[in-house]
Amino acid sequence: MTKFSAYPFHLVQRKDKNGIYYVRFKTTDSNGKTVLLPWKSTGETKEAAAMKKAFKMLEEGISRRSKNAEIPEEKTSIKTLSLINSVKNELSKDDYLVLLEELKARGIIKTYTLSGTKKDIELCRYLLDFWNYESSDYLKECKRHDRQLTVCHIQKSYRHILKYWVPFFKDRQIADISKQDLRNFLNKIDELPLAWGTKKQIYGAGQKALKYAYNNEILEKDITAGIMSFSGKSKERVILTKEQVRAVFAVEWIDERMKLANLLALMTGLRLGEIRALQKGDLGENCIYVRHSWNEQEGLKCTKNRENRAVYCPHVMTSLLLAFAERNPLGAKMDSFVFFGDFNPTRPVCSDYFIRGLKDALSKIGMSPEQVREIKFHAWRHLYSSLMADRLPFRILQTQTGHKTLAMAEHYASHILDSDSQQIQDAQNYLFSEYLGIANIDVNSRRCIKNTPIEYRIKDGLRGSKEL
Repeated sequence: MTKFSAYPFHLVQRKDKNGIYYVRFKTTDSNGKTVLLPWKSTGETKEAAAMKKAFKMLEEGISRRSKNAEIPEEKTSIKTLSLINSVKNELSKDDYLVLLEELKARGIIKTYTLSGTKKDIELCRYLLDFWNYESSDYLKECKRHDRQLTVCHIQKSYRHILKYWVPFFKDRQIADISKQDLRNFLNKIDELPLAWGTKKQIYGAGQKALKYAYNNEILEKDITAGIMSFSGKSKERVILTKEQVRAVFAVEWIDERMKLANLLALMTGLRLGEIRALQKGDLGENCIYVRHSWNEQEGLKCTKNRENRAVYCPHVMTSLLLAFAERNPLGAKMDSFVFFGDFNPTRPVCSDYFIRGLKDALSKIGMSPEQVREIKFHAWRHLYSSLMADRLPFRILQTQTGHKTLAMAEHYASHILDSDSQQIQDAQNYLFSEYLGIANIDVNSRRCIKNTPIEYRIKDGLRGSKEL
C-alpha cells in the first residue's frame, strides 16, 4: 500500500521477509505533467525511519554507484535524476543534439561522436585504412593528382601504424584522441632505441592521416597542430677515399657484372634502382637515357623525381653495358635489361647482388667487417656528387644527378647546352678514366654468381608487398 501520497514521494513497504521500505520521488516532465522516478530503497524497515530517510534523500540527493569502478559512490539530486529520466524516456534525436550542443557551448564537453557517422570510427582502423590501397581515399586522390606515393613508402607507413600506433591506442575512437594523447605517444616512442629519423617516420605515418581527417571534417580540430616531432643530425654517409677506390677496382671481383655496376654508379651517380632498370634502348653513344627505376614491389616505374634525364658517360662504358646486355639468353631487344636476372631474364638482378660484390671487394682490400658495414651502394652517388661539384657549376651537376632541391636548378635541368655536355665529359674523363683502366672489365668473363630472386606477394591490401 502506498503511503504519504500528499508528499513529494510515494513510500511502500515490500511484502517479503525483510519488509524494507522503498521510495519513489515525484517530478514533472517537459510538459509539466507529474511523473514518478524509479523506486529506490531506503534500507529501513520502520515507517518513521523510512520517511525520515526519504526526506533526507530529497534534501541531500540519492546515492548512485557509477558504472566506472574507479569512480566512488556519489550523491545525485532529485533534479538531476529527473533530467536523467527525461533523457531516457522523453527526448527525441533532435532534442539530444540540442542538449549536446548546449553542453559543448558551456564547455562541459569538447566534442561528441554520433553513432553511425564518419566520426564514429576507431583510430587504428582509420589509420590502417588510410595506408591501404583498397580503402584509402587519400591514396586515390594522390593518384588522381599525379602525386602517387611509392609503394615502399606506403608499406613502411602501414607497418609503422601496425607496429607502434595500434598497440598504444588499441580501440580508442578517433574523436576521443587529444593533443596530450599524441604527446604521450611521442614520449613512448622516444624511449625506444631507434634512430631519430625512424621515430619521425613513425609519428609522420599517423600525423599525415590525422591532418587529412581534420581537412575532411572527420576531426573538428587539427590535434597535430603545435606538436613538435623528432629531429636530430643524420649520420654522416661514409664514402671511400681515392686510394680506396683504386684498390677496390684493382682486386678481382667475384662477378664482372658486379664490378661494372659499381663502376657505373661511381662514374655517373646513378641510383641503384636506376641501374637495375637500365635497358638496351637506354644506351646512347656517349650517354645513358635514364627513364625508369626498378623495385620488387612496383617493378619498372618512373624515376624518383618522375622526370627523364640524359646522363653522360664515356663511350667505353656504354660499349661495355651494351656488350653485357647482348648476353641476355632471350635475345638483346631494346627493352632487355642490361643487368638481367639469371633465373628470369625478363627481370633485372636483385638489389643485393651488386652490394654483395662491393662488400666482397672491400673485404679483399683489408677493410674490417665493421668498416665494410658502413659502406653503402648509395655512397657512390655521394662520392660522384662531391667530386663533380668541384669541377661543374651546380646547375649542370643537377642535370646529371636528377636532384630537384632548388627551383632554379630544376628550371635549368631540362636545358643541357653542347658546351655543358662537353664540360661534363671533360670532368668525367679527368676524374674517372683512371678507375676505368684499373677495373679492366672482361666482357667475356665466365665468373658469374647466380642471384636469388626475392619473392613478393600481396597481403592486407598492399599491392605487391612482402608479407607483413
